[in-house]
Amino acid sequence: MESKPTQLLHKRPNHKIDLDELRRLSDENPKATLKELGSHFGCNKQAISQAIIRHNIPHQTRRSRTNPAELRKFVEENPYATLNELSKHFKCTNKNICRIVKRNNITYTIKLGRKRMIDPDKLRQLVRDNPNATHKELSKHFGCTGGAISHELKKQQIPYVRKPRREQKIDPERLRQLVRDNPNATHKDLSKHFGCSVSGIGMALKRFGI
Repeated sequence: MESKPTQLLHKRPNHKIDLDELRRLSDENPKATLKELGSHFGCNKQAISQAIIRHNIPHQTRRSRTNPAELRKFVEENPYATLNELSKHFKCTNKNICRIVKRNNITYTIKLGRKRMIDPDKLRQLVRDNPNATHKELSKHFGCTGGAISHELKKQQIPYVRKPRREQKIDPERLRQLVRDNPNATHKDLSKHFGCSVSGIGMALKRFGI
């Protein structure tokens, strides 16, 4: 009976790369990306790539093969497509799209993104109905950044009192107990529990000596 490939697991960061395990995973998961292998060992794809090259571990790196003719046709049919939309459609990086465009003389003006339109009347009404809303909360409604909201408020002279930043309070005892109960939890896992940023958890661990 044929054995199933070993499932790639997410382990705690900074885990040492076991070369024998890397060889086995590479054999059993030939289509695995460097990023997926890195997630298994808790490191980045560059570390995996270096280990593969340094120790001559056979592994075929997956690369996205974008057909220049298909890209040319897509650009002609969608002249206003942004760089992000092209890379998403062809499942590759923005850098790869730029390289193919330049190498094959494809007529395309690079567009990094589309400007989000903020309706001044809707923004004015939203501020009036939600006087305690922060820039971030207003930005979610329009699908833009907090900076864009701030700029529009000033431009349209909409009365708005800037709200103080809400501080996330992390209980040191709860954090200490959570780390004790979940020794393999990452900073990201802990931040989700407290509803704060990853850097906030890092600073709290250092501040409380955990």
